[in-house]
Formats: sequence, structure tokens, C-alpha cells
Amino acid sequence: MTLIEAGLKEVNTEIPNRKEILRVAKIVIVGPPHSGKSIAENFLRRLLPPQETMRIAAQPDGEGDWTQKLYGEDKGLVQKLRNKGSFTEENVDHWLSQVVNSTSRFSLIDVGGVVSPENRRICSEANAMIIVSSDPKKTQEWVRLANETGLNILAVLESTLDVSREETFKLTPGKDWESEGVVVGLDRGKFRDSQTLRHLASYLLERVPAQEHEEAISEFKRLTIDNIATTIYKEPEDIILPGKEPIRGLNWRPEELPSVYSSLKKMVGSGDSFVIDGRAPQFLVITILQALSENNIALADSKVEGGMVVISGQKHPKGEGSGPLPWLVTKDFQGGTLVEYSKDQFKLIDSKILNEVIPPDIDTTKPVFLSGKTSNWVSADVALTYARVSPAVYLYQPGSGFICVVSNNSDHKLGDVIKVNP
Repeated sequence: MTLIEAGLKEVNTEIPNRKEILRVAKIVIVGPPHSGKSIAENFLRRLLPPQETMRIAAQPDGEGDWTQKLYGEDKGLVQKLRNKGSFTEENVDHWLSQVVNSTSRFSLIDVGGVVSPENRRICSEANAMIIVSSDPKKTQEWVRLANETGLNILAVLESTLDVSREETFKLTPGKDWESEGVVVGLDRGKFRDSQTLRHLASYLLERVPAQEHEEAISEFKRLTIDNIATTIYKEPEDIILPGKEPIRGLNWRPEELPSVYSSLKKMVGSGDSFVIDGRAPQFLVITILQALSENNIALADSKVEGGMVVISGQKHPKGEGSGPLPWLVTKDFQGGTLVEYSKDQFKLIDSKILNEVIPPDIDTTKPVFLSGKTSNWVSADVALTYARVSPAVYLYQPGSGFICVVSNNSDHKLGDVIKVNP
């Protein structure tokens, strides 16, 4: 059965010139709530080249990859940690800048589940769309929006939990959309695989030519997470998540931080400037940056202007803290000070105002424990600021506890985990 036979009609909308994709595909992943689009995006992203693929979470009610990993282990904890919010002008402007600045071959933009004015603004800066929907009427709303904004509809996928249905995928030249198919079982905690999504990934790889990579700033030496893994003889392995097919990749563990730190300290005297590139857990990123902190350091991010964010770590904590983050300080926490920032809702920070983030004073004779929901470079900047004045810095990792990411005192071992919840 085709989507047309299933009730989906092509939309008679006056279509402006379709935007060119060329070598940069900015793809909004859309569809009504509870259709499994975030699960589809997560799986699809794993099938595309990691160094050429960027996720942009442009929705206020998203859960993030880390909650998907916790599903099946502790659903109660996931419900507590999920970030539910609403659109704000600040959030939308930030997401728009990410979409505009992204230079990745594939930017997968996960937007909210309704055709809203905010989502229309985000779609206007994209150039392509993939629809994952269980409702033909809602699908037509997204097709209409794509036509009105000149987006290339790369695929329309009917999502169903009916396991008796057969997955399909085919190209559809001459229609409003380039391909269509049926995807079965996009059920969080139960989803394992999809041949439809695998076919779609293959189509995307053919549709969008590979880029010729250029260094963002010539004076910075690019140091990838894969390079760092090689220095400690770490190799990819099967990562098993509850209810999912094993993924081949680098499964970083807290106990590996000492080896990473030691290997990178050998590079400090080189005088090079380093930009760290690649996917990695935040606890690893902070340890990497701390090891190289005597050099000029930056985090690669194709979502920001210039493709990277420089981390100075040269600021000083002051007073009750200032800048765009809300700060909450708790004394006498695990023998140190707990500093929380944006604890209840993810706080987006523009990289251009990173210098305005000033964390609060702490007792510098005791370790500091950090916990918050914000951009990676913000957490890294806060951690490195405290690294200059504190005997140790611990970072909260959902599902694990507080991981020691910076140690300036033998009483605190890099990679140690304190299993408590803030």
C-alpha cells in the first residue's frame, strides 16, 4: 500500500523554488507527537558518518539522547530528568543561529510536534525535511509547510506500531516528496532496527555529496576523539543499550580518564593550539580540556559561527555568580560545595556571550560538584574556571553520579565516581 492509498494526498500549494542542498543538508525531522520521530532521528544519525553529522535539538520538550539510553534501566529516573518546557524568543533565536551557522554535511534538526509559528521560523532556515507520522492529516500539514518554505521533502514515512505491517521504502520521482515508506515499531525502549531507515540513510548518502574538509581556523590543530582514543590504545566496541541492537563505537568510562589525561599532558609543551572535534561524553571533554589548558584550546561545533568555541578558563568565580545562568549553591555537599546551574530546564547560551558566564564563589579548600543543563562549552568553561581554584571538580552524569573530571589533590582521584543524585 502506498501513502496515497493510505489516505495521504499531495498538497496543492504554490511551491517556491526548492532550496539547493548542495553539500550541506539542513534537515528538519518532523511529525506529530508520539509518532517516534525522535527515535527515528537517533537511529538515522547513527547510520550517517559521525564526523559529518550534527544533531540540533530545536524543541522545548525534547528528552535528548541520554534519556533514551536510560530507558529500560530506570524509567522513573528518566521521567524526573526529562526536560519539558515551552518556546521562548531566546530559545528560537538560538536554534535559528545554530541552523544558519551549521556547516555539517548532515544537520538533523529535531523540532516540536506541531506546525507552529516557531517551527515555521526554524524550517525557513533549513533546506530539507523528513516526515515521520502516524496521522495522514498531520502529515499533509507538514507537506504544506515544506512546500510553502521551499524545503526538499526527502522522505515521508508512515509510522506504525502494528508489527503485522511490513516495512517498505521506495523512491517517488514526480511527487511532492522524494521517497516514501513504512517504518514499524518506533516505540521507546522496544525499538531495535529498521530496514526502512537503513534504506533512507543510504539514499541520503547518495543525495548529499561528501564535503572536502577544511580547517576552521588554520592556527588550531584539530585533535579528534578518535585520535585521543588511539593514544590510550582504546578501540571501538559493541555498546549494548536496553532493548536496542548493539552499536559499534567508543564506549568511554570514567576509569579511563587518568590514561587520557596522562597521554595528553605530553602535548602541552608543544605550543600548539588545539580544537577538540568529535562526539564524547561531557566528563571526558572536560578532562581533555583540562589536560591541554596550558595551550589555546577550543571545542569544534559546526552549529556556531566559525565552527568552534574557544575555552579560556581564565576567569575567576565571583560573589553569587552572574551572567545568563541561574546559580544555586549548596554548602556541605559530599564534603564540598554543590553548584547547580539551570537545574530544572535546559538553558541555551550563545557562544558569543560565554565570557559573561561567571560562576559563584566557593570554599576553595574543598572540592566543587557541578550539575546543570546547558551547552557543552558552558559546562566546560565553568569546570575549568573552578579547576584553577579548587582541589577537585566533579561533574554530575545522569545514571552514574558525580565523576571526578579535574584533580589537583591526591585526595581526589581522576575518574572516581560518587554515586549520589544532586
